[in-house]
Amino acid sequence: MVNLAKLEKVLGCTVVSSCAVSVDEQTGLIAYPASSTVVLHNPKTNNQAFLVGSAKNSLSCLAFSKCGKYLVTGEFGHDPRVRVWEVYDTNGHFSGVQLAEFLHHEMGIVCVRFALDGEYVVSVGNKHDRRIALWKWKANAKVAENRTTSIVRAMDINEAGTICVTVGVRHVKFWYLDDKKASLQGRSAILADQRNNTFIDVRCGPNNRTFSLTITKLLIEFKDKKLINTYHMHDEAPLALSLGENVLYIGFKNGTIRCMDANTMERKMTYCKPHYLFCDVASGSMNDSLLSSTHPKGSK
Repeated sequence: MVNLAKLEKVLGCTVVSSCAVSVDEQTGLIAYPASSTVVLHNPKTNNQAFLVGSAKNSLSCLAFSKCGKYLVTGEFGHDPRVRVWEVYDTNGHFSGVQLAEFLHHEMGIVCVRFALDGEYVVSVGNKHDRRIALWKWKANAKVAENRTTSIVRAMDINEAGTICVTVGVRHVKFWYLDDKKASLQGRSAILADQRNNTFIDVRCGPNNRTFSLTITKLLIEFKDKKLINTYHMHDEAPLALSLGENVLYIGFKNGTIRCMDANTMERKMTYCKPHYLFCDVASGSMNDSLLSSTHPKGSK
């Protein structure tokens, strides 16, 4: 009898952008890549599950469906593929089975998302590919595509699932997801004096509002494709953006997370940085025990 090796635990990750981390809105399960393996981490129990395929390419992006039952992944390397996985079966048990795969992009895929009620998948290639495609994944078919003229850094889908927003180098574009047209149609946002900026992350909000971060430390707000507000992040360098219920979360390079009211755009709070490595939280006896000013020299 042959004893097969079984993956028990993964240490570390290979996340390169916010496009490579996804949270299941139904269960709170966190998905992230570790080379060619998807790690599904339960923060409540600290347990891990894995999606392991036969491909050797490293994963560059992933995203849960709204129902949390499916996960889509994109790869980097030779002949990168878009893959759709079943996370849970019809009985609610962990499945981890690959349901579909598509070969279209060259060299790498920068972001993937479910759209149109989860029946379709949108994928965007990296700077060597510069293609965007719409897939009807249950039918294993590509229904529409187009080319992007700029390098894309991030993507998001609006609440209705009918519009895809891509951002990148001098690029903010709204794509109309229509499976009845072979060519995806899109319109560039009106960027005004930000037309030469580089946009690094994007989130779509209700009422046709869209938020994006730039490398020049700005938070940009769009309304119906038009730039309407600019907010300065001062000396902090923003890297990631997330939208909750009337709340906007911004992650910064120095490790802090800022929470803003999405309606008034006023700062609500700033979450403190995590404690330093090997810190014993229980031993802290003062209010300032976890402040960075009290950390040992050279600590991380």
